Amino acid sequence: MRNLCKQCSLLALLLIVGINGELLAELRLSAIFGDQMVLQQKQPVTIWGWAKAGEKIRVEFAGQEVETTAGQDTRWQLQIAALDSSFAAQTLVVIGDRDTVKIKDVLVGEVWLCGGQSNMEMTMGGTVNRDLEIA
Repeated sequence: MRNLCKQCSLLALLLIVGINGELLAELRLSAIFGDQMVLQQKQPVTIWGWAKAGEKIRVEFAGQEVETTAGQDTRWQLQIAALDSSFAAQTLVVIGDRDTVKIKDVLVGEVWLCGGQSNMEMTMGGTVNRDLEIA
């Protein structure tokens, strides 16, 4: 009985390690990238993620195609050239050997980080020269 328990434990461990290895091999991007994001205009944009070690990765966006290879640590990173602003929603496509990831409705423009308390709740309708500020 004790021997059977050891064998079951070993089998369970091997399954867990095997499953985790497959999950790590999956093409994925950092959680910071997602649908309806805005990329900073007029600056090179770094895209990064994970894939199977040695896997070739290609990123297509706004007429650009950039390639790299995932390292032995499964990480990959590349840069797309600076882009002009655009109100046209585009799709960023990341292509690996087996998987493809599409990020939809991506815009290029100014990225602002705002912080505060009650002043962050104020709508633009309550500001002086709101029409000029919104434009």
